[in-house]
Amino acid sequence: MHSTLRLFVAAILFFATFYSDAIAQEQPNIIVILADDLGYSDLGCFGGEITTSTLDSLAENGLRCTQMYSTARCCPSRASLLTGLYQHQAGVGHMVYRNWGEGYEGSLNENCITLGEALNSAGYATFMSGKWHVAAHNDPPAHSLPENRGFDRSTAVRTHIDSYWKVLAGCDIYRDGKILIEGDNEKTNLRNPYKPDQDFYTTDFFTDVAIEYVEDALRADEKPFFLYLAYNAPHFPLEAPDEIIAEYERQFEDPEWLTTWGRGWDDMRQKKLLRQKTLGVVPPQQQLPAVDSFHNQQIMPGLQTGKTLVGLPAWNDLPDDVKKETLFRRSMYNAQITSMDDNIGRIVQLLKAQGAYENTLILFVSDNGCSGEMGVFGTHFKGGMYDYTSGKFEKGKFIPDGEKETDAWAVKDKLGGVGYQKDNYDTWKKFSGWATSQGQGWAAYSNTPFRKFKKFVHEGGVASPFIAHWPKGLKSKNKIISHPYFHFIDIMPTLLEVAGVEYPDHYQDKARAPLEGISMLPYLVDPEKSMPDRSLFWQHETHSAARNGNWKIVTDNDRASPIGWELYDLSNDRSETHDISDQHPEIVSAMNDEWQNFVNRVHAKPFPEDRDFPTVRSSVKGANGRSLIDSWEPKTSSDQRVSRLSFHPKRGSTEWFEYEFEIPQEITTVGVYWFDEAQAAASFRNERKEILPQSWRVLAWVDNTWSEVDVLEEEPGVERDQYNYVTCVRPILTKKIRVEVQLHDELSGGVLGCRFHAPAQKVVEPESDDPDNELQRIKALAKATLDDDVDEFNGYSHLNGNRPEFDGWLNKQNNKSFLQESIPKFLCSHEDYTEVFNYRWWMITKHLKEWEEDNKNYFVFTEFPGFPGWASTSGAIPAPAGHQFYDIRGMRDPQYLKSYAEYWLSGPPSHEMQYQNNCWLSTLPRPQSHHYTSWMIDASEAMLKIHPDARWRDRLLPSMERHQEVWDLIFGVHAPQTTTHGLYKCLDMYDANEFTISTTLGLIASEGSFSDYTAELNKEEPYKGEERWRRYFTDGKGWQAAFKEGLKSQPLVYPQAFNLDDYQTQPQPFGGNHDWYIDKDGERKTKNPNSYPNCFTVRPSLNCYMYGNLHSLANLYSLQAAEDGGHSSKQKADVYAKRASELQKKILNSLWHYPAPDDAFVFYKKRGSIEDPFFYSRLAGDNLHTGGVVDQLSLVRETVGYTPWYFSMLPLDDSQYDIAWKQFGDEMGFRQPFGMSTTEYRHDFFNEMSYGWNGRGWPFQNSVVYKAYAKYLRDYKATRGAISEEDRQLLYDHVTQYVELHGRRRSIGEWYLPRTGGYRMPGGGDVVQSLPAMGKGFGDVQDYFHSTFPDVLIEDLIGFQGSHGDSFEIHPLLPRKQWKFFYLGDLRYHGHDIDILWKEDWSSTTPGMQSKLFVWVDGKRVAESNNLNSPLQVFLH
Repeated sequence: MHSTLRLFVAAILFFATFYSDAIAQEQPNIIVILADDLGYSDLGCFGGEITTSTLDSLAENGLRCTQMYSTARCCPSRASLLTGLYQHQAGVGHMVYRNWGEGYEGSLNENCITLGEALNSAGYATFMSGKWHVAAHNDPPAHSLPENRGFDRSTAVRTHIDSYWKVLAGCDIYRDGKILIEGDNEKTNLRNPYKPDQDFYTTDFFTDVAIEYVEDALRADEKPFFLYLAYNAPHFPLEAPDEIIAEYERQFEDPEWLTTWGRGWDDMRQKKLLRQKTLGVVPPQQQLPAVDSFHNQQIMPGLQTGKTLVGLPAWNDLPDDVKKETLFRRSMYNAQITSMDDNIGRIVQLLKAQGAYENTLILFVSDNGCSGEMGVFGTHFKGGMYDYTSGKFEKGKFIPDGEKETDAWAVKDKLGGVGYQKDNYDTWKKFSGWATSQGQGWAAYSNTPFRKFKKFVHEGGVASPFIAHWPKGLKSKNKIISHPYFHFIDIMPTLLEVAGVEYPDHYQDKARAPLEGISMLPYLVDPEKSMPDRSLFWQHETHSAARNGNWKIVTDNDRASPIGWELYDLSNDRSETHDISDQHPEIVSAMNDEWQNFVNRVHAKPFPEDRDFPTVRSSVKGANGRSLIDSWEPKTSSDQRVSRLSFHPKRGSTEWFEYEFEIPQEITTVGVYWFDEAQAAASFRNERKEILPQSWRVLAWVDNTWSEVDVLEEEPGVERDQYNYVTCVRPILTKKIRVEVQLHDELSGGVLGCRFHAPAQKVVEPESDDPDNELQRIKALAKATLDDDVDEFNGYSHLNGNRPEFDGWLNKQNNKSFLQESIPKFLCSHEDYTEVFNYRWWMITKHLKEWEEDNKNYFVFTEFPGFPGWASTSGAIPAPAGHQFYDIRGMRDPQYLKSYAEYWLSGPPSHEMQYQNNCWLSTLPRPQSHHYTSWMIDASEAMLKIHPDARWRDRLLPSMERHQEVWDLIFGVHAPQTTTHGLYKCLDMYDANEFTISTTLGLIASEGSFSDYTAELNKEEPYKGEERWRRYFTDGKGWQAAFKEGLKSQPLVYPQAFNLDDYQTQPQPFGGNHDWYIDKDGERKTKNPNSYPNCFTVRPSLNCYMYGNLHSLANLYSLQAAEDGGHSSKQKADVYAKRASELQKKILNSLWHYPAPDDAFVFYKKRGSIEDPFFYSRLAGDNLHTGGVVDQLSLVRETVGYTPWYFSMLPLDDSQYDIAWKQFGDEMGFRQPFGMSTTEYRHDFFNEMSYGWNGRGWPFQNSVVYKAYAKYLRDYKATRGAISEEDRQLLYDHVTQYVELHGRRRSIGEWYLPRTGGYRMPGGGDVVQSLPAMGKGFGDVQDYFHSTFPDVLIEDLIGFQGSHGDSFEIHPLLPRKQWKFFYLGDLRYHGHDIDILWKEDWSSTTPGMQSKLFVWVDGKRVAESNNLNSPLQVFLH
């Protein structure tokens, strides 16, 4: 057969010389235009109502063929069009997302020749623009890409296209193999590179590229060109220019238009059929078939098929609102086609202008019939309310019936499930990803007069409109070819004949499959020429067909045995309405034999689900065994994209899954990838409770019984995010292997994957004893680890419902290169430390954004994503700014932090009012920069120790002073004769330390309406029997009700004028100048002096922040004075140094306290009390509305009491304060099983579940305390004696708990539960390792930038101590036996690159541990130390 085909093709090429009147002596230019999901009758020249004047003109001056066939789907059709082969022969038997072996490789293979290669060899300049879609979605082989398949120039999206307005992640645009436009989900306003003043729109862009290529070719005038222009229009999502959409909306409201074209899809189909008969694109006897809806049914993971449901609803039965929305969607669909037609017109005009029009062959086709994908009305329609398998409409009402569709396309949208519709179009029109389709009702109309849709092989799925136009070669005009039937496989031989070349049997020294198609040229030259009967075949998903002459067999289930073929006589029934298979069984049998030979010949069989896959069974009835023969690899244990075998609803039991092979297999290893719902996104959490199992073992079927397999491992692993392998003591030869799983009590489990061969071990470069060589090895490994980690973290966003997207220009397509260039690298022997370090930097990139305000551009870092009401105008918040400054100073380029500091200190927030200021107990107008307490001046100095810049410092110093003046002006305590006079107060509970026990104690002491909150006990859960004060903060009757009342009174408007230069405002009780307040039961009552106290507290936190600011101002002015000798600078330095010293004394005198028996409000009845002193909080001496109570001590130890050490503000020679650190290691204090608490556990009011910091853990405060303890050890204890190994171990244990709280699926939230659980519980054994889905782990928004970790690791644990001088010190606090090595490098310091490497043992041959730490500056080794924990001074010069 193959040799016959070659001879046939050769004969055609020989006889082509007789077409002298058709083919010019010179080769014509060739353009093949491919539309995507265009219906057979959408174009005007095929009977459609859509304006397609360009294509109509090409048809009028050329030829139309009514029987051109595709393969029914995007990827396979492209493969056949490009190669002249059936799709399986070209390697794209299905789609490009899986590789199921020969015929289904999912990428264009090397068995074929492409049009690019063939025509390039024929002397053509070859170009490609648009959607390629015949290369694997992930890691496509080079031979499947256009730049390697004969195209001189190509600009292509290699895979699918999810948006017209944007280039989305995974849909990058490549030019000649290199990324031209990187996918970016957040870039909603992408500009067209060809027309920067216009929005990017794929149809325009691909045309712009095509025009560029054609212009260049015509300008060179060296050889003819071939252009393959593959649009993504009108494939969903529905996205089109607004002005064109509006034109079609007007049409659907125009009575005259409706009279001509019809009302709704039923009437319009009837009228379209009449037009088609008049045009001659369907035979006169053509009838309209009934059209059924369908939905997708899974055959195996990655392979679905369309399953027919009930008939499509009648238009007149639909409610008016449904009609309105469907017409809007149809308007968008039509607009996409008109836009494509307009762009084709641009190319035609270019050809005419350049004199190339006459000798250019243009072919136009669509890759399949119109898409009926995702429901009768399309995706995201009305929240899926009509998506029932048997639902129907009757007289404007919907009657649900059958099963509710749960497909994400129907119910999951970005507007909370309301559906995408006309009234919210402006919101969703540029959302990322497959937003909308028009649905099956309109798709059936587009495919008139045929049945079914894209991916089916009935005529509605495979019939394509075909236009051929070539003035110089095809003399017939406005001709319709209706008898010959063609297929995409015919395009290659046609173009070869046009080009005057033969199809080779070898290309680039490789044998190539012979062509399957025939040349259409004889029939295009002579439209009256008759065609001998020929056989054509289809196979896609489970849909198959064969045609010979006018006979066609077709089925939707080619897996049946025997296949239930339908038979149609297409000479009078192309609508496939009359199945006559029972009348002609002999024809069905003969054509079935032909089809069977075909599917075996092209490797369509065996079908993917039958290919060398074992049978998988489970103890749980109905479990999805096929999920374990899926080729998809999970990225994490909560990877919801990968189907799993679930043991649900079984819980606490012993379950199993097993494989049975056709022939015995030798098993040496077994690896299991466990599912863990506890690490999944909040949006996916449910009551299935599938988590890691308790244990498992392997059994083999030997001698007709199950026997446990002996393995080398003592306990098979149950680790997340990896395959857990066991190794057989000896190989097992068996036909059946079973994994038996013990589930945790009350919990279920699941499996994402199973392997029987361990992966090949990576080649690891050996360690070197030479420090310089070892540095290069470790450095490369650190960078590779960062790459791998970022890949993992980038996989989190799309799964996790409570993970924010990136706030700025960085995203998961470009953040890897940014991080490699911008951050220090870290690697150590403790994998979790390394990964959390990298994770926290990755998290920071999610919060970096550019911001323009007051006509100036800034870099800012957000805390939460977006623009919370309590944030500054940019979305940044001052509360975490100190921590953020300390972390960001580690970035190699200081421009980001400098700009961010300028934003707060001298930018708009320094003087703009904070608007959300009326929701809590009290109000006071202040700038955005002072909405929360912070220590920005101190943190700016910390940055200057790493990145010195005298000019920047001197420019910002006046702003820093002004920043401090605002603290003095608004927040100073002015109450002579009181203990707290001259200190600083937190003006209300709305602060970075809000809702603490000390605040509550102050409220009780105030003798206002809160004074009885301890006396009254709650009678309702969840706080039954507990003090009433908690109710205000937790059960919604307190501040939530107050907040709602505040909204009624315009809380965004200040109750008083705001003027920093003449600040006269007074603190106001809740409600500002209103005459009402909300009582403890949430009721509105008339205000009186004691109604609602302003609980202004004097806390160690704010006062130490102010000490840090004053001390830094003194340091910075001292530096300025030393550099310029200025007297005024020295004076200012002295003033601020004196103020810092005075404030230090006040803090020590007022807040350091020894508890005494007569102290009031002592709540230590449950767990006992101690008399150790501590830094406590007090009521401010100038409180208002407090019943005259001032200076009241809030007797509770809170971790804010450690803040003095953070700023090293205690006297060096006074050791009395050391006793405070006793609570750091005391479990009755702050050391809890799963992380540090914010309040001492021994206090009666300790409550980790309460809102606020009454006991729960808080990463913000962890960061303060860890740094404070490190400074205590270095700055105080080390000066009075040696730091002990126990001291270092205590710090390490705390930080390690913090690392573990980040979980295996890395996350950082606002709080955690220190006594009842974190992500990973120490101890293992019977303890369930992770249950955040059930109330444990970090709470609130994930990837939350309010605390430090990189800086804690760099400055405190590793001990990199920067200075203003030309040196630095390394003083690690790492316990000696915890790590084997650590590396910290690419650290930019004073304009130099620093690398630090310590190893426990530098020599594998020398006895004993050869511990040594080395330091490099700019690549040169400059210092070393044999003692890990001794300070090492390093000079830069």
